[in-house]
Amino acid sequence: MENPPSLLTNRTNEERKRDAVKRKTRFLAAFSEWGSIKKACELVNIQRPTYKTWLSRDYVFSNDMAEAKRV
Repeated sequence: MENPPSLLTNRTNEERKRDAVKRKTRFLAAFSEWGSIKKACELVNIQRPTYKTWLSRDYVFSNDMAEAKRV
């Protein structure tokens, strides 16, 4: 018996991009509130490697994170 397809695999690239933007925004808000990368990852339901990928590949997210750390 085959496993049913995941809901995540049926999304378009645009849907994935919109979802990533939402998660990044939620992550930054959680980090600003808690001051903890670990806690923000837990609240947004992402793995720490995802956060590190965002930090290294997304210039805007990287700048926003640097600003959040300063505050």
